[in-house]
Amino acid sequence: MARMIQFWPMSRGQPTAPQRPPEANRRQSTANARGVRDARDVRAARDAAAAGPARVDELRREIRHHDYLYYVRDAPEVSDEQYDRLFRELVALEEGSPELRTPDSPTQRVAGQPLASFPTVEHAAPMLSLDSDQDPAALRRFDERLRRALAEHRPGEAVAYVLEPKLDGASLELIYEDGVLTRASTRGDGRRGEGVTQNVRTIPAVPLRLREGQRAVPAFVAVRGEVIMRAEGFDKLNESLLAAGKEPFASPRNAAAGALRQLDPQITAARPLDLYAYDILSWGEQAPAVASQWEVLAALADRRALLVLDNCEHLLDECAAFVQAVLAARRVTCAPCTGRCCGS
Repeated sequence: MARMIQFWPMSRGQPTAPQRPPEANRRQSTANARGVRDARDVRAARDAAAAGPARVDELRREIRHHDYLYYVRDAPEVSDEQYDRLFRELVALEEGSPELRTPDSPTQRVAGQPLASFPTVEHAAPMLSLDSDQDPAALRRFDERLRRALAEHRPGEAVAYVLEPKLDGASLELIYEDGVLTRASTRGDGRRGEGVTQNVRTIPAVPLRLREGQRAVPAFVAVRGEVIMRAEGFDKLNESLLAAGKEPFASPRNAAAGALRQLDPQITAARPLDLYAYDILSWGEQAPAVASQWEVLAALADRRALLVLDNCEHLLDECAAFVQAVLAARRVTCAPCTGRCCGS
């Protein structure tokens, strides 16, 4: 099950990323040692160049695997030094053969010049808003309406609910075509949003290419998720802003939304952002591969790259109790949340 982890964004293998603070660089070697390693990496890359595309593909698969373990599972298998060696070899091979460089390569997370403005894009499907109510009686009335409608149109079908905590962040649409991230956009008015693809590519928790799971990677899929900033990362960001004499952010939600709308992706890359996926908006021209919200969450988790909340419940009549349990279990390390109840 996926869980949120804290990390210094873009610090593994990203040549444009900000350096980790001294206390986070326990594995850092001396400058001379790094020079020796760099020389070895150059020789290794030169020797591997003869392998051409095969070696590049192998390195990308290995780096994506380690990114997944590091950023999503919080269970790295290799040291930072071993990871950096793989990354530098890939960089050297792509620089030596630019025709092998692809947009979904791990080396291309932070790329491009600052934009003059964000383009307006139309969503693959409407990104609808959610009703909010804290009255248990309103929930019971909703349940009654739902049961009456099902009894009329689908007699005999049981009623079940998927309950998920609602994270307080910025809603986002991710478009994957043949498994490759091709577009990311903010919610906007629900039908059109701002294209923020370059910025979203800098978030390590967002895969540039979906991993194969039990299900085949679809030809097209539009995923909805929430970009958030954990309270601990938010506090550190505000401390750095105050130290620089700048105005701090009012809330983690504002900080996350503001980071997404930076015209310079380098600024976004320096912010501690994460994304949780919770809905599939569209399968394109394909028939939906899922029949309920519970199956949607299972399909997203099966991608084994997208973060999915691990404290969702599949319940029949315990909705109100679940909401109260979520509120009681909130921790200061999480952004504020409330219960979201979705008919399945």
